[in-house]
Amino acid sequence: MINCLRLLSIFALTSLCFAQTDAGSKILLIVNKDPITQHDLNQRIKLVTFSAGGQVNVGETQKAEILNSLVQERLQLQAAKLKKIEVSSKEVDSALTEMAKENKMTLEQLINLLRTNGISKETLASRMKAQIAWARYIRQQYAPVVFVSEAEAERALQKMSNDKITKEYLLSEISLIARDKSQEAQLATTASSLVADLKAGAKFEVLAQQLSKSTSAAKGGDLGWKSNAQVEPEIAAQLSKLAIGEVSAPIKVRDGYKIIKVRDIRHAEQRGHGEVEISFTQAVFPITPDSSPEEIEALAPKIQEVMACKTPQDFSRKAADCSAAVQNTPHVSWANIPEQLRKLLKNVPSGKCAQPVMTPNGLIVTYVCDKREPKPIVHTKDDILSNLEQERFGRQAAREMQKLMSSAHIEAKDEWARRTLKL
Repeated sequence: MINCLRLLSIFALTSLCFAQTDAGSKILLIVNKDPITQHDLNQRIKLVTFSAGGQVNVGETQKAEILNSLVQERLQLQAAKLKKIEVSSKEVDSALTEMAKENKMTLEQLINLLRTNGISKETLASRMKAQIAWARYIRQQYAPVVFVSEAEAERALQKMSNDKITKEYLLSEISLIARDKSQEAQLATTASSLVADLKAGAKFEVLAQQLSKSTSAAKGGDLGWKSNAQVEPEIAAQLSKLAIGEVSAPIKVRDGYKIIKVRDIRHAEQRGHGEVEISFTQAVFPITPDSSPEEIEALAPKIQEVMACKTPQDFSRKAADCSAAVQNTPHVSWANIPEQLRKLLKNVPSGKCAQPVMTPNGLIVTYVCDKREPKPIVHTKDDILSNLEQERFGRQAAREMQKLMSSAHIEAKDEWARRTLKL
């Protein structure tokens, strides 16, 4: 399944293009003269479901939030247009090409894969265009306000250097913004439903990229490393209750609700466990659950001999002599390997094999070549400046979106859409 941290594409739809939508595509809403159609909604639902690996139950609550996302994207594009902010097709193509590379595909393969799942290129484009334009709009509007002085950064850096025991959390967020007070109850239900989807296996980064209203959405909700002092008090109160990999319950904040995921934990100026680098070699031996007892018995002594190897080179050579398929994985971050494999290798030292795992494709034996503890972190003033700016731009973006929603003229052309958005 596609990693949709950056599932983005070209947006070329203008008001004129919207007017030329398929005759069978019913208009649901008019947002400051820009329509949102049933086709738009159906396409976005397909995108969210496909991107999340089918782990999202798109009921009425999720449909409402997807529709709300489409409304907010229209407002973001309109605001950017008024300030003459443009995003070129070349920029968006570049982002889409990069995303395809991350998934070991060409751009053409990516587009074809989406097309086979009933998702048009233009559907991806709308989200991309809005994200890039909105980030530029916020920076242009609030750069004079979001000012971090050299002295302020120096004080924060000094405090961090003095306080070596302060915990830091590698966080991701899904931010849901209420249009007004009347929408808060509905938003709480939406947030609870998304948490249920996440616990059922939906990908946090995908839902953040598709549904979060924060500027961090473009990065799959990634907030980077934060201490309690660097997040809202409501979020700070919940962090100590979360273990690595856990997702919070919906957290009420000033502008709506947030869902937080803790991806790693460390102390200040130390590396998190997820930043450990590991090198390993895997051998897939040609026996499966369907192999006969005789086949397993014949190969078992050879597998034991392979597992007793003392060097990666011997392991690879002897495994290949047993007709095993051998694959080397050098220096990958611990956080970037699958969770099941992390559990398998957690307590295996360098130069040893993990317990064999039987799969339908063969018996997998993993040899740990090396584990590298990363060097201690050296925070710089530039890091502090960047983090403080990001935090403040995020707050301004949430407030600006609320302001745009409260002043927008949204006309419902469909009874379901009217009820859903409480217009």
